[in-house]
Amino acid sequence: EQEQREQDEFLSDVHVQPHLKGGEQRQTSRFLFFSEPVKIWSREVGRLDSSGKHTGDCEKENSNSIDCEEEGNDKDNLDLDLDLDPPRQSKRPPPFAVISITHGMKTTIEDVGLQVWRGALLLCDYLMHLRNTPTTLIAPSGKQQYILELGSGAGLASIVASHVFPNHKIYATEIGVNVLENCMQNIDHNNLFNSNCEVNTNITNSHESCSCNEEERMVVKHLDWSSLHVKHEEEMAQHCLSSVKNGDADCHGDGEHTGEISPSTHVCSKWDISDKEWETIASSCSFIMAADVVYVEEWTEEFVRCIQLLLKHTTATHCVVALEKRLNFTLEEMDIACPAYNHFERICLKNPMFIVEQIVPNQYSYFDRVKQLELYSISLSDPSK
Repeated sequence: EQEQREQDEFLSDVHVQPHLKGGEQRQTSRFLFFSEPVKIWSREVGRLDSSGKHTGDCEKENSNSIDCEEEGNDKDNLDLDLDLDPPRQSKRPPPFAVISITHGMKTTIEDVGLQVWRGALLLCDYLMHLRNTPTTLIAPSGKQQYILELGSGAGLASIVASHVFPNHKIYATEIGVNVLENCMQNIDHNNLFNSNCEVNTNITNSHESCSCNEEERMVVKHLDWSSLHVKHEEEMAQHCLSSVKNGDADCHGDGEHTGEISPSTHVCSKWDISDKEWETIASSCSFIMAADVVYVEEWTEEFVRCIQLLLKHTTATHCVVALEKRLNFTLEEMDIACPAYNHFERICLKNPMFIVEQIVPNQYSYFDRVKQLELYSISLSDPSK
């Protein structure tokens, strides 16, 4: 079963579009995010509101919905040829950001990070929601603050975060050289490696104003969830994280650990997060985010353990997770089920160790926000444990 899974190829619904040539390995797509919530029309259920929820009741403001049967509505929904004429968005709100993403088309499960998945678009909607909504998630501070994304993939959500929070430094983390290089390329193409004012020209209501400096505003780093661990936890203070690649035990050194991360004894890969970077992230991380990371049960367990450690040993109090419940027919259940989501629900969403809040943000980009898309804010019920 594992060998078959490694050989299978997957294509994101985001990339199922007629103008994209499926035979080419890489494509470049533009993603538009608007400064105000957008209205979406669904052929199946009628009008959707800006939060993506279905409007089932036939209210006056939604009288153009094809589901409504009030007297006189049929006439309003017909054009000159007496064909159904659903309401259309006549004028788009002003764009906040136009982001170009180079992505793969059809990949194996090891390289799904080369694609953009719908959960990333939902996470971007949440980031735009934070831009227009007062929040305690981003606490004002006089020092440099950080946002850490787990499983950044093509880097779309991290790039949107850099627009919404221009004074934050974004750490986009992934595994696999192909995915890391593609993510770095996308950040480079959107001019976000070095701080500049051009990317923030549309920011009007952001919680932050741009203060340009020469330091990199976005970095791409390798982070393997299975190798994240805490050294001498009972002796360590708040920031005591270290990360190494599997089998790279020498990367930690043999020094004494007194609450600080011990320096490496040799130079690791250019993608690795240094001890100094871990210390600054641990002491100044605003929040953690992730999208579309729940699809293999073993990796889901590693992800949950990872966010548990990060929430306990960094200043971040919340991890925002966007996911899609993927329905598949399973021989074990002999029915349509969501094994990965069900496993995530058991070990995280219904785990008393976590406080979980489901969030439905407004929609700031045009995509099919299906009901299987969900977003959660996860925090520890007792950070001291």
